[in-house]
Amino acid sequence: MSFSLARGTETAARLLDSCGAVEPLRLCMSARDVQVEVCAGGSAARASLERLAAAVGTTALVGTAPAGSAAYSLTADLAEGIVLVAGIDEPAPGARRKDRSTSTADAAELLRTLEPWVRGLGRQVQPVAQLWVEDQGDAFTVQLLATAGMGEDPQAVATAAGRGLDQLRVRRTDSGLDGTGRLPCGRTVRIGVVSLL
Repeated sequence: MSFSLARGTETAARLLDSCGAVEPLRLCMSARDVQVEVCAGGSAARASLERLAAAVGTTALVGTAPAGSAAYSLTADLAEGIVLVAGIDEPAPGARRKDRSTSTADAAELLRTLEPWVRGLGRQVQPVAQLWVEDQGDAFTVQLLATAGMGEDPQAVATAAGRGLDQLRVRRTDSGLDGTGRLPCGRTVRIGVVSLL
């Protein structure tokens, strides 16, 4: 079976369509899985995880967190061999919640906006990249993380990851390369390439 990051992105958009309105999410799509963190606490976070579970036809699992409280998680097989792994990322005690101006429907639409760009990424990027989309309540952030393997040129991987982006700017860091570019719609995308020495 051929796996691609685009397939993971497409599957995540359909999942968000199916689950209805949920609390802000942090999504990580790869060629083989969709990871979801519900960025909220208490009953609202549990209700969101239960909606995700219902959308895939299963139930959320309850375990015990290190502090002794209940922890909820979800693992399910999605379409075409992609696995869903979901949990709750409780905000830090005392963290102030932003007024929300985003929605789950906005997140699904953003994934659809990203899909043509992701589909155009080269074969050297697709199998090893992760696409992170975070709903911060008042805005979304988008980041593509890729790996330059042994003997690979990190700059070539960054160029392949930035294919389809305008105004791509990349700079060296201690661990590889960081950069930003813009989709034709104007949305900023961050690019990170980690170099395996």
